[in-house]
Amino acid sequence: MTFLTEHTNLKFSKRKAFAFTMAELLIALTIIGVLTAIILPTIQDKISKKQWELHKKALYSRMTQAIALLPTVKGYGEYTVTQDENGSDVVTDTAAMAFVTEGLSKVYKMNNICDNTEFKKCGLPDKIFTFDDRNISFPDTMHKLTNNTSARNNMINSKAVAYETANGDSVAVFYNPNCETYGKASSGNIMPSICANFIYDLNGLTGPNRVGQDIGAFTLVLRDGLELLPFNLNGFTMFRDWPWQTAATCRGKGLRWGNHDELSALIFNFVLVSSNTAGIEYIYNQAATATSRYFYGINSNGARSYGVRSSSQPYVFCVKP
Repeated sequence: MTFLTEHTNLKFSKRKAFAFTMAELLIALTIIGVLTAIILPTIQDKISKKQWELHKKALYSRMTQAIALLPTVKGYGEYTVTQDENGSDVVTDTAAMAFVTEGLSKVYKMNNICDNTEFKKCGLPDKIFTFDDRNISFPDTMHKLTNNTSARNNMINSKAVAYETANGDSVAVFYNPNCETYGKASSGNIMPSICANFIYDLNGLTGPNRVGQDIGAFTLVLRDGLELLPFNLNGFTMFRDWPWQTAATCRGKGLRWGNHDELSALIFNFVLVSSNTAGIEYIYNQAATATSRYFYGINSNGARSYGVRSSSQPYVFCVKP
């Protein structure tokens, strides 16, 4: 009997040794709570970015199909600047509105169309956060896409028009009815070959209203045909470097060297990226081989440039593969 009692007590003691106290459980739950608070926002952010990426690809696909159905991309509406008897400018601007109402809306279902004084009615916020974390007013004219005076001299200043779709996309359209064929633009400037530029918000007035997340841009370039360039600001980086070293630097960051079209879209949407336009001499990428040190680039006013850059470190940029 004594043996059985002792044996039972021994088993009970062993079980008791492996039990958790209330204090230990509370500590474990606290640790789990802290780890969840740290990890969950990161997981949610990754899910949101993945959802935005898929949403953006769907929007790009729909817009590409719609643009392919347009009978023409040039000549919608009118943009003219004349002078009255006092020498003041008189602007006639029906360009973007005509492009949207007479062109895009015929091949792309829209719930709402708004002029540049009523963007909010089409789901576009008053303010957005740029890629370099500035809080700026949403651009509502072509010139507000850049803060560089020389670039503006090569762009008309047409008013933007916004539209909202059944899919919940809100898009601002900046339109040039007189766009020229890519490669033949006057003075080697890329600006006149941009027929239209689109800044989109994937979730309307809901935040974060941040470039590279729910806000981005597409640029429509006229060449032999039309090409809609998706300017992927998510995974973009720009820095000073010796140009012939930059391809390796991009690869080291898990990115690639941007091409000439992406340079063009970058310059045209530069207000979304940086306020440093005046300080940029050139944004360069490699054209030939690294050993030849021959590069193509675009300066801050949109002019294309070709040549050797061996004595300075211009801005170069990489994009997400």
